[in-house]
Amino acid sequence: MMTSLGISEDKWAPTCVLIDKLEKVPIDSIMSDLNALGLTKEVVEDLVNSLKMKSIDQFAEKLGPDAEGVVELKRLLHLAQGYGISDWLVFDASVVRGLAYYTGVVFEGFDRSGELRAIFGGGRYDKLLQSMGGEPLPAVGFGFGDAVIVELLKAKGLLPETSKAPVQVMVYAMDASLSDKAVAAASELRRDGICVDMVLDERKPKWVFQRADKRGVGLCYSLHCNVCCTLKHALHEPHLLTSPLHLHENRRRRHFGP
Repeated sequence: MMTSLGISEDKWAPTCVLIDKLEKVPIDSIMSDLNALGLTKEVVEDLVNSLKMKSIDQFAEKLGPDAEGVVELKRLLHLAQGYGISDWLVFDASVVRGLAYYTGVVFEGFDRSGELRAIFGGGRYDKLLQSMGGEPLPAVGFGFGDAVIVELLKAKGLLPETSKAPVQVMVYAMDASLSDKAVAAASELRRDGICVDMVLDERKPKWVFQRADKRGVGLCYSLHCNVCCTLKHALHEPHLLTSPLHLHENRRRRHFGP
């Protein structure tokens, strides 16, 4: 499309960056920047009108059926039919990614209702790795926004409850030299099907117990230099234990934890 409008290749990237802004600003606000790139008013109008095309066939009429962009898009849709995902793809000439390294088809993903902004976007780039000193390697990549996904999950009633994780035991080492043993204890408990939260940095017992109470964790498994561990429960006195396995057995016998 750029070539057909007489826009030189060195102006493609900055032109795309400016055109990508049209979703948020009127054409008049970027016209001076486009003119600075050497684009006349007529070329800009032709380019903007091209973005309103609703089908690949319209593009083929303007550029010719053998144009590289037309061929790539038709092949993509043909492959999508084979994968059974063609119903999820809609041609939209107005999608212009504002990054300069794309060299082929670009795409954006939306929820079907169209109420939210793009969930993800990306495209084909054949020269990006080479421009960073790597070997020439064609690739396709995309990025997505976690905030949009959260809003979509909320709207669909699919957002899991994470305000209070179902942690059953909190493990921590009171001395850095016992970190490996704390990791081993947490791993053994997890193998027994117990959900564990492990404190990775050195903390005083009071801080750990307060964190456990705040998160609703019923058991704290602490490793000391002189004894293997201490089990603390909000409703009971501390008990000395000899291994995570004993903790598991003690928990079931005394009905500790959630």
